[in-house]
Amino acid sequence: MKMKKISQFISLVLCFILVSSVIVFAETENSYNDSYLNVYDKEVLDVEDIVDEQSVLDIIEVNFNTKTLSDKTVLTIGVGNEKGEIGYSNNMKSGGSGPEAFTVNKDDAIFIVDNINKRINIYRDGKFIYDIDTPYVSYVRSIVVSQDMIYLMDYDMGMIYILDIKGSLIKSITLPDDMSYLYMLRLYVKDDGSVWLYYDSNDGKGTVYSYLVNELNSNRRSYSKGFSVNAKTYNVNRKNAKSATITSSINIEVTTTELLGQLRILGIDKDNSLFIDVYEQTDTSIVAGEYTVKKYSDDKCISIAVIDLDKYYFMPNNVIQISDEGDLYQMLCLANEVQIIKKNFIAVDDFKSNIIEIKRKALEVDNVNLYNDSITRNIINAPNNRSTALTVASGMATLTWTYNSRNAVNPSPTTVTIPSYLANASKPSSQTGIPYCWGGNNNSTSFTNAMNGNTFAGNINATGGHKAGTAGVDCSGYVGLAAGFTTKLGTTHLATNNYTFPVDPSARTQMDIYVQSGSHVMFYNNPYSEGIITWESTTTGTQKAKAFSRTTAALNGYTLKRFHGW
Repeated sequence: MKMKKISQFISLVLCFILVSSVIVFAETENSYNDSYLNVYDKEVLDVEDIVDEQSVLDIIEVNFNTKTLSDKTVLTIGVGNEKGEIGYSNNMKSGGSGPEAFTVNKDDAIFIVDNINKRINIYRDGKFIYDIDTPYVSYVRSIVVSQDMIYLMDYDMGMIYILDIKGSLIKSITLPDDMSYLYMLRLYVKDDGSVWLYYDSNDGKGTVYSYLVNELNSNRRSYSKGFSVNAKTYNVNRKNAKSATITSSINIEVTTTELLGQLRILGIDKDNSLFIDVYEQTDTSIVAGEYTVKKYSDDKCISIAVIDLDKYYFMPNNVIQISDEGDLYQMLCLANEVQIIKKNFIAVDDFKSNIIEIKRKALEVDNVNLYNDSITRNIINAPNNRSTALTVASGMATLTWTYNSRNAVNPSPTTVTIPSYLANASKPSSQTGIPYCWGGNNNSTSFTNAMNGNTFAGNINATGGHKAGTAGVDCSGYVGLAAGFTTKLGTTHLATNNYTFPVDPSARTQMDIYVQSGSHVMFYNNPYSEGIITWESTTTGTQKAKAFSRTTAALNGYTLKRFHGW
């Protein structure tokens, strides 16, 4: 009888959520504050089946739909490999790869880095102009243009490349040994035209430094604390989880009733207006929140732009840019096209925050999950503890192995695709990290044995299941093996309350996981100024097990969970 009442309660809660999701908001002149969390049913399932077979989170998706008055789409381009198109990876599972970096120069030319096709595409007035081949890059996260030179920040490789406007490679700069690629944030241009690397100090307080790119490898390395443009330097000082101060000649207080998931200085325009982006994250296990860019004149916020995250097919870490003229641009990556949108700012007095409503909807999902957890029949504890899981995960990401020609003999070219970073690698060559392999479940020992046994290294083709004759590890295999499970688990398993339970971000600790059922899963390692450092096996960037970083906004829609027994 008690079980029946609980099921009835869950049915009522689910019905309430499903009904609320079909509300259609009409676009009016005040439609800028139509931000809401939309929860909907992916498929019709009996509630008893939901409770017994899978987590409610497996059939619930969280979206944000923010419409901003007078936004203008200035560029629309197709997804593909033809001239003028932007590439997506064939497999968008485990993070996927796509465009991460773009900029708009003083002449309103738009430069977009195509990570898949290894090129920079240049557009003007909505039309493709020309491209620049960059076969030497791995994964570019930032691009700036200054004094007819193009600067690229290759995140995974810890490199910065300098090209002339025609595309000739002028200089390659390797990050010094005492700096880590993990904390490279982005490039920016000072008012004198010099280009600087914005770099996280990893001190837990949000402190960042700026390094002059052209002197990174010199004995007289030039650097300063903070972000400096137009003779002003700004520093971000985190006070606690809900507040921070941006200091310069004046102090700007930034607070939220929830959590400051992300707080970044975007830039300063010619009028000395300061632009910061803020992701106010709800204190819920589901990563949900309100993403805005705020414009300040002196210490006063004068206008706000809302950044919608609900439509993204591929979610880059960098979705917005400020031009020298103070125009805000958003890169929207849809399933079949990429758009560059010129955003409209709203006067502060006309802006209405939706964070309370967003949290209410997120809590509804959390509450359903808690009730589901209370009646889960089969709670399975992780065999390893946290410490052992960390040792295994880091060991797989730092494993050194030898790549030989016999590991490059493709067992099935129509269904197996080599990870791109291995495609042009020398044979033999020393490699670090187990390569991504769809359906793969190899730990350090079994992968080493497989390489010694002439097995093909990796596979990023996600059609069908695991392919015979391939070795490596996919995202869920990586997490499951580190946790100690010998049976291959998928993201659907790891999202269920059988294996894990939800955690509020205020209680987050090392080796908790962020998971999207059917998509991707990663270990949380530690925070940094713009998001989190992870351990994961991913197809984003260099396709392998590795330490990585993701902004908080890029985690939108993931759920924070913890293994039972931890």
